[in-house]
Amino acid sequence: MESTPTTECAICGNKDWLNIRYGAWSCAACSVFFQRSLRRASPYVCENDPNTCGKFSVRDLKAHGACKKCRLDRCLKQGMRMRNTVPLVTRTDVAIVRMTNSSGKEEMPLISGMVSTLRMAYDYITSSTDVLYGTSERGNNFLSFSKSVNLFSHKIVIFKMVLNELANVCGFNEDLKSELLKNAIFTLNAVFTLHYNMIVNTTNEKRLYRAPNNYHDVDVDKLAVFIASAADPAFVASRQTEFRTLVNEYLSTVTYERYIIHPSAVEVLQSEQDIAALVVIAVLGVCKKHMIEKYGKLTNLQRVWKEMDLFYKQAKRNPETWGNLILLHSSIATAANSVAKFILDTERFLQTDISDRF
Repeated sequence: MESTPTTECAICGNKDWLNIRYGAWSCAACSVFFQRSLRRASPYVCENDPNTCGKFSVRDLKAHGACKKCRLDRCLKQGMRMRNTVPLVTRTDVAIVRMTNSSGKEEMPLISGMVSTLRMAYDYITSSTDVLYGTSERGNNFLSFSKSVNLFSHKIVIFKMVLNELANVCGFNEDLKSELLKNAIFTLNAVFTLHYNMIVNTTNEKRLYRAPNNYHDVDVDKLAVFIASAADPAFVASRQTEFRTLVNEYLSTVTYERYIIHPSAVEVLQSEQDIAALVVIAVLGVCKKHMIEKYGKLTNLQRVWKEMDLFYKQAKRNPETWGNLILLHSSIATAANSVAKFILDTERFLQTDISDRF
């Protein structure tokens, strides 16, 4: 994504680092605003007030005090267009439904806080990476190995959002957050791959979306091209046996995620609360005894279960869903271990460190 040093955003007037998002130069805040505007169920209405409709109203009055209709008009005038966004499904098509009758922050602090974090994470990743990359795309949109590693940096930001929320609720410190990120990175990647694939990919069974803006085809030849892009062609040609083993290893991994985990998840993950609970379980699943002893009391599965039990009762869902959630986490942990092994084997094949770039 092209970028330019800190300067004034033509849409809101704030001084910030600008990037080309949705076809126009803008700050991150305006790109998120534009993304949310596209998903609104009803249009904005102009306030017809020179104070709230002016170019600098967002800067002077903050976003909540500025006219949203005029801000959207400035986005369009600047050149932002829907066709430049990653295709999104409508809210009514999203498999992960939003439950409006669930308990609030007071009764379910862990789960409701994580639901809010998941929403912010989705807004972030769809606004920060607005070009679709894939192993079936052509030219600059082809998902090469190096691009996939670079795009993964956006997921790291999301993982940190998750850990920050857990830290706020559970009261653990920066040292523990760093250790948890290191231990949970592949498990969280598997969870969010499942989450985003369920949202974005409702029709193509031969693709696995690891984020709304990038996918892998469950196809041995296309995955071979993807992995081969990480090295010099002559190097790959000289080590064909190892290369084919690596390709088949990754094919097995994405096949497991797409055809084993995804179908079972559709039955279990019927709300944002289910996904939120799965994210928390994924983090707790990598906690080691020494971490609890060293950094103090962590939240535990019993607390998550109590909040979800309350949610199940309010949503009139079968409380046995909790057991299915735990089983799903077990499958996700298997997928996470497979991806971690693939990265390690790829490092050996390429004779370089990939994980250092995460």
